[in-house]
Amino acid sequence: MNNLIEKAVVAGVAFYILLMALEVISHPAILAGAVIGAVLLGILAGVFLSSREHTVHTGEMILIWAMILLFVLYGVLYWFGVIPWI
Repeated sequence: MNNLIEKAVVAGVAFYILLMALEVISHPAILAGAVIGAVLLGILAGVFLSSREHTVHTGEMILIWAMILLFVLYGVLYWFGVIPWI
């Protein structure tokens, strides 16, 4: 069962990195953000695949809070018109 979770994490990270690459093709100005996002996802996926439970829990909490804060940041940027292509 644990092996399936690891495969799902790797597949999810690969999918999101692919989405970031597609966004960079559409909007080259976000290249730096996409690279940073891909690196962070890779690091967090690596932490998630760790065998230490406390490290996995810490990585999960970081990921959850990062997603929440980035969603709020997206909303604020959209509200002020900083993201004009949406």
